Amino acid sequence: MRTTPLNRKAILELAEVQAPVCVSLLMETAARGQQARQNQVRFKNLVQQAQASLEARNLRQDEIKKLLQPTEQLLVDTPFWSHQMEGLGLYLEGGQRRLYQLAFPVVDRVVVADRFHVKPLLKAATGENYYILNLNLNGVQLLECGPAGVKECSSFEEVAASLQEAMAAKEYVSQLQLHSGAPSPGRGGRTVVYHGHGGGAEDVRKVALSEWLGSIARAVEGFLGDDERPLVLAGVDYVIGEYRKHDRYPHTLAVAIGGSPERKSARDLQQAGWEKVKGLFEQRLQREIERFQAGVSAGRSVNGLEECLKAAGQGSVAHLLLADGAVQWGTYSGAGNGEVCLLDQQQPGAEELFERACLDALRNGGEVSLLSPSSMPGGYQIAALLRFHSPAG
Repeated sequence: MRTTPLNRKAILELAEVQAPVCVSLLMETAARGQQARQNQVRFKNLVQQAQASLEARNLRQDEIKKLLQPTEQLLVDTPFWSHQMEGLGLYLEGGQRRLYQLAFPVVDRVVVADRFHVKPLLKAATGENYYILNLNLNGVQLLECGPAGVKECSSFEEVAASLQEAMAAKEYVSQLQLHSGAPSPGRGGRTVVYHGHGGGAEDVRKVALSEWLGSIARAVEGFLGDDERPLVLAGVDYVIGEYRKHDRYPHTLAVAIGGSPERKSARDLQQAGWEKVKGLFEQRLQREIERFQAGVSAGRSVNGLEECLKAAGQGSVAHLLLADGAVQWGTYSGAGNGEVCLLDQQQPGAEELFERACLDALRNGGEVSLLSPSSMPGGYQIAALLRFHSPAG
C-alpha cells in the first residue's frame, strides 16, 4: 500500500479535515528483528480497538466495515510490514485513507473523533532537516533528511547524472594516448586505459576526479542556493577531501560519514547523518530557549496555554516550545482575544488545545519544537518566543 509523504503542508491539510467520524491510528513499529514480526499483531489489536470505539458511537456494521476496509488490506500486506521505519500513522475518514511511515516512534493510540489527531506527527515539522551528499563515484545522491524520513532530491539526480556522462565522454587526447581495454559499463562498454607522458594514468585520474567533483560542488551550490540547512558529506576520505577543495556551500559540516557509500542504504545514511547534526540542532534549540528567557521581561515571550493560543492565532509566534506529551482538551473560540474553556476529558466538540496552538503557529509561519518536560524553560508546558512585543508587555 502506498504511503503519503509527510511534511508541514501535509500535516496542516490533515488538520483541516472535519467529519462526523475520523479515525486516527498510531503505532510504534520495529524495522528489524523479533519485534518486527509483531508489527502486524499489534496493528490488528489497534484495529480491534478502533472497531470497538466505532461500535460505541452506534455506527452500523456496514459503515464500520467500509471505514476500516484499508486496514484489512494492510493486515495481509506482508512485504509492507517487512519494510518499516520507527512509527506508523493511519488516518481514515469517509472511505479515504492517508498512511504515513514515520522516522520517529509514536505512542500506540487510537482516537475516534470529529477531526484527526495530528499532534504525534508534529515532530516532522520541527525544522530539524538536513542534507546528505553521497559521493558515490558510480552515482552521486543528494538526500533530504529529517524527522519525516529521507528522500532523494530527484531533480539533483538528473544534474549529477548528466555531469557523470559528460565526464565519461571527456577525451584527454591532447595529453594522452588511449586505447580500449576490457569491457566495462562505462562509455559503451569500453574501459579507457591511459598511456601518456609526464605523470601517467594516475595523474590523469586525479585530474578527472577533481574536475568531476568541482562540477558536483558547483551543482550543489546552485541547487541549494540560499538554503541554510546543514549538509553532511558521505564517502571515502580521499573523495571527501578532494570535494572540500571545491565546496562553496557555507553550511557543509566539517564532520563526515566515512566508508564506502555504496554499502549504505538511504536509511542508513540518514541515521548516520543524524548522529553528525543532532548536536548542531540541540545548540540551536538551546539558543532559542535562552532567547525566550531573555525575552520575558521585554515582552517578547509568553507562556501558558491561553496566552500561547492567542499569540499563535494572531500570527505573532516565531517559535513555539511544547512539552512532549502535554494534553489538554477544551474549546477555543479563536475570535478576538478568544475564549478558552478547559475540559477534564475528551468530549464531542472539544479539541486538544496544545495541538491547536501548534497548528496555528505553523499556519502562520512559526516554528514548533517538542521538548522533554525537563527541558522546558521555567517548567512550563508551553511557551512561545514572539516576533514582536506582546500587548501585555
